[in-house]
Amino acid sequence: MFLAAALGSKEEAIVLPVILLAWHRLLLERAGNPWRVAAHLATPLVAYLVLRFHTGAFTPASAPSYYQFSFAPLSVLRNLFEYADRGATLFGIALLLTAAAYRLKPAIDDRHRRLIEACAVWFVGGYVLTVFLPIRSSLYAVFPSIGAAIGCGAIVETMVMRVGAQRAHLVRLGAVMAAVLLSLVPIYRARNGRYVEPARFSERALRTIEPYAAALTAGDVIVLHDVDDSTSSFVGAFGTFASDAVRLRSGRNVFVWIDPPPRDWRLAGLRRPGANQSHVAFGVDKGRVFRVPR
Repeated sequence: MFLAAALGSKEEAIVLPVILLAWHRLLLERAGNPWRVAAHLATPLVAYLVLRFHTGAFTPASAPSYYQFSFAPLSVLRNLFEYADRGATLFGIALLLTAAAYRLKPAIDDRHRRLIEACAVWFVGGYVLTVFLPIRSSLYAVFPSIGAAIGCGAIVETMVMRVGAQRAHLVRLGAVMAAVLLSLVPIYRARNGRYVEPARFSERALRTIEPYAAALTAGDVIVLHDVDDSTSSFVGAFGTFASDAVRLRSGRNVFVWIDPPPRDWRLAGLRRPGANQSHVAFGVDKGRVFRVPR
């Protein structure tokens, strides 16, 4: 049931049957017939694939270009580095803090070796699809990071057991880790702050555009004259999804063109409107969106 729910939530979950089968083999080798386990895991996957191919959902063949797999070496290497950072850096810091506190090198004992191998399968398997996608998202790191978190916990437990740490030592270690996490809040804020203003700007822009869009007819064009502003620009707020955003907000089937267009507008299948096509135009100046008279 939980596997079926995961499959219905995110596309990356199609690798879960393989990951869970590997976990069963590594951690529960003697518990049940492996072929029976494989059949139980495959059943919801097959049902999901049948349902998906009979709906309008994207498949590898029908997905837009930015959702199709890309095996360009530079793109894959960049994804590997950035996703490894998002999925494992925090746990690496936790291991270093524990090692410094107990003056021990992180090590894996025989009792946890298979668990660490299973966690490695989870971490790698969680990225096996998204690492080949041209479009990137920090949310893609959530699923694989589960493996990194469990593996980190197992290694920390091994170090704690090696020194026979008393409860007071564990409390101090927990306090140090909590203090470090809190001290990293400004870094997280600085790292994520660049996404806040574009979100606020997109709301202001849609609020300004909505009344004019509601008065248009299907197929009409809205042109957004953009500026080079890292925090308040139409491209930064909408990217290649400006038409979708305005349609969702106004309920009108209009086409929105950003001038100059996003860098990947051709990949998204966008088409430049005709020079003589009637349109409503908007501009932006220091975060303020306004109607541009004809």
